[in-house]
Amino acid sequence: MSSTSGHHVDFWTEGGHNNLRKILPVCYFQHRLVHEGEWQVVQFGQGYKFIPPERPVVSRRRWGERRWAA
Repeated sequence: MSSTSGHHVDFWTEGGHNNLRKILPVCYFQHRLVHEGEWQVVQFGQGYKFIPPERPVVSRRRWGERRWAA
């Protein structure tokens, strides 16, 4: 099953607005990379790019398993 959700380029929790030009359709995996894996979304020309962190980020899965977020 495939689904997307809207990602606020300017985070909603940091005052981002519901401006359709600043909301990107992203899959669950991409959304987690940004919010939990420290990836950034930056404007590039008329589009956006996902920029990975400079170092790998360790995150926790359910039941305490560890994995690399990116």
